[in-house]
Amino acid sequence: MRFENPSVNVEELPNASKASYTPLHNDYIMVQLFNAIVLYVSIFAVVAFVALVGINAFWSHPILYTMLMVVLMLSLLGLQMYLIMVGFKNKGYCIRQHDVLYRNGLIFKRELAVPLRRIQHVEVKRGIFSRIFDLASLHIYTAGSGSVDLKIPGLSLADAEKLMEHLSQTISHER
Repeated sequence: MRFENPSVNVEELPNASKASYTPLHNDYIMVQLFNAIVLYVSIFAVVAFVALVGINAFWSHPILYTMLMVVLMLSLLGLQMYLIMVGFKNKGYCIRQHDVLYRNGLIFKRELAVPLRRIQHVEVKRGIFSRIFDLASLHIYTAGSGSVDLKIPGLSLADAEKLMEHLSQTISHER
């Protein structure tokens, strides 16, 4: 038997960026915003507690320090909210015959493809805010990995369950 390794013409390969991506559910913006608010309020609370308990340098001007912290945290939260809203339009997923695609990113755009034949199992997960908006995330695990290889957030619960069922059936037929 002779080993052959022919060249592949790049022009003939399918282009993932030309796939028809399905956008995430619009309520997912609210989930991201609530998560950002909880994060920044938690950080502010910890920093304020540490400053009031452990740092004597600011005791001479605690009001000034508190105002500075509030302005800084609100500025960072505003920037985070802006990035969430602007970056949302770049997120989407596509289920094709042989793979699952997911794209995201505002500055650093990313497209991820997971071949169906590599998928080991699929699960639907829901966080606190996702439950409020009846949303879910689809987690896809592949062979040889102990963690999530592809996470598609911002799906309606019904869509996430349909996709999980479809992918589970597809991968069971391929084996």
